[in-house]
Amino acid sequence: MLNRDEVCVFNIGEVQQFMPEIKALSDRNKKYLGMLPYSAMEQHAKRGEILVLIVNRSFAGYLLFRPVPSFRRLSITHLCLDEEFRGGLLTQRLLDQLKAKCIEQQYSGISLNCRHDYGAAKKVWANNGFYPVREKNGRGKGDYQVVTWWWANSSAPSLFESYEGNPEKINGVIDVNTLINLKENDISTAALTGDWLVNEIELSITKETYVELLRHEEALVREESRTFAGRFPMVEANDEIFDEKLKELEAILPLAITPQDKSDRRQLAYTYSANIEVFITSDVDLLSFADLVREKCGMHMFKPEEFVLHVDETLRESMYRPARFAGTRVSMNKIASLDLNLAQTQFRHNQERKSTFTRLLRAAVSDVHNTEVYLIRDGSSQLLGMFSMSSIADKECVVRILRINAGSLSFTLAAQVLDSIIKKAIVLMVEQVRIVDSYAEISHQLLSTFGFYLINNQYVKLCDYTARSLQKLKNIMDKKVHIKGSGEVLVKELIPCSTASPLWLEKALSPAKALDADVPIYVIPIKPHWAMELFDHRLALEDLFGSKPELAFSYENAYYTATKQIIQAPGRIVWYVSKGSSTKSSSYGKIRAISYLDEVTFGCPKELFKKYRRLGIYSWKDVLNAAGGDMNRKIQALLFSRTELLSNPMSLAEFKKLQREHGVAENNLPGPLKITPALFESIYKRT
Repeated sequence: MLNRDEVCVFNIGEVQQFMPEIKALSDRNKKYLGMLPYSAMEQHAKRGEILVLIVNRSFAGYLLFRPVPSFRRLSITHLCLDEEFRGGLLTQRLLDQLKAKCIEQQYSGISLNCRHDYGAAKKVWANNGFYPVREKNGRGKGDYQVVTWWWANSSAPSLFESYEGNPEKINGVIDVNTLINLKENDISTAALTGDWLVNEIELSITKETYVELLRHEEALVREESRTFAGRFPMVEANDEIFDEKLKELEAILPLAITPQDKSDRRQLAYTYSANIEVFITSDVDLLSFADLVREKCGMHMFKPEEFVLHVDETLRESMYRPARFAGTRVSMNKIASLDLNLAQTQFRHNQERKSTFTRLLRAAVSDVHNTEVYLIRDGSSQLLGMFSMSSIADKECVVRILRINAGSLSFTLAAQVLDSIIKKAIVLMVEQVRIVDSYAEISHQLLSTFGFYLINNQYVKLCDYTARSLQKLKNIMDKKVHIKGSGEVLVKELIPCSTASPLWLEKALSPAKALDADVPIYVIPIKPHWAMELFDHRLALEDLFGSKPELAFSYENAYYTATKQIIQAPGRIVWYVSKGSSTKSSSYGKIRAISYLDEVTFGCPKELFKKYRRLGIYSWKDVLNAAGGDMNRKIQALLFSRTELLSNPMSLAEFKKLQREHGVAENNLPGPLKITPALFESIYKRT
């Protein structure tokens, strides 16, 4: 017995009394439904292939369908509602019941044919999960002869599943304009067609794509566009999830007035429902809500060129993810798309035109294959600095942007950035690094300390990878190099050579090494705590709190020792990180780094602390402890710089083996040990 105000869908076998009303409704709408003999309708009824809609005990409409077993689908022949019940959601009740049958009987989906000129009907199909697949000619004239074949999958993901694109690629859904521009090789989508992206991205479309393509007036264009769209996978989503996500989007976006506006929201809803985080569009109006959509839904809307930058960010995730810079709470990470506006504001020089800096920065971030742009932040995510590095032909690296904000860390930050630039250049095996940013406010003295010398309004650093002896270093000074903007230049004219110090030549031409240079070399044991604070950021990363920013940034530092051995400078330090009884890390008990030993001062704790307080991590208490608590005891302060962490740290056992090979007595390194250049060369080559 039906209750009043009830909406129900029955199989015709359960409500056979409504068959006359079905025939009457069919007759009234035969202009749109086409002719179907009563005998055929009765056969469908006998087979249970008619669904009847009842509203408040009254007949409201019907859906007549037929199975197509050879293609594993159901096909809708008629769907018609009485005039009194049209315009609401009642059609959905019939279609939901048919979809349930489709799934129950394990059919792949539901199909139907609809004339192209039936605008209202097309909206019904699109709003209920169908999409147009192809067109064929009917028996009418003009648009009347065009019939569109629509399709709805029965295998949409469940409430707990959704299509998330290709798990091995970076996924994005493209809108119709982007699809058409790709089809026509328009320059606006050229960024999406790079060869390097083929194996990295998966571009998808949605059902709504086909609905939008159907709006074009020319049948040939519609067909060509559908064929092209078929190259792209189509995202799927559970109907309930889709409806939920569509409501979320409609709640935060302005009311959709035009069919295009409504399609935009449905495109976004399909993307959102399928857990794909990127929607690619050039629609300026839609993009104006990008921040709001990202904030509320966690979904990004990008222009095609912005998506390419997003891909690069994702592929190099370790570069984009902030990592403690030199073991401190200050971090360096590759610039992300969300950083662009803030970077433009923070780092434009007050004498620089805004448009000029904007073009410079955008050109840098767009050149994802050849240029990397890095931001430096403090522990509270405030921007401290920015630099770019571009790899170009002829083994050159160009720094077009180098900006450091003024502050207490600006000098040491600049030093660390220069050190990082050189290390990255060495990884790239470039032979020249040129700093061409005329607004880089870094002192000439600091630049020359790192081997950058001024020539024709640019600072140039030469990198040599072949020299491993003092004589080869000296030979380089007599060679000519080609420098862009200056032509052929004699190296010794670029690099002042008022001194013949081998270590000075090493710094100027690093990573060249004069391994045979006759300079004092000491293997110095250091406790893990001090190593972490002074130079070894890899040890610092094992520590929860990190080292002190103002110290770990320093390219030079001071170390105190009470050893009775007289340490001489300039020279080298080979750092052995000792292994105490309470340390379990495999990082300890190894030779881990080398430094330049620039200066040694002998004196009482108070005197040395006063002189080097600005450099070291030692407090007054620490310096006094180094002297055994005796304020009158003479100790040594070692000023060191340009520490190089070794790629393959050497264990104490390996070091002892090398000592034996060089005919030197084994040493457990309880204190500083002076070694020969030959032994140092062996250590360096093996690490």
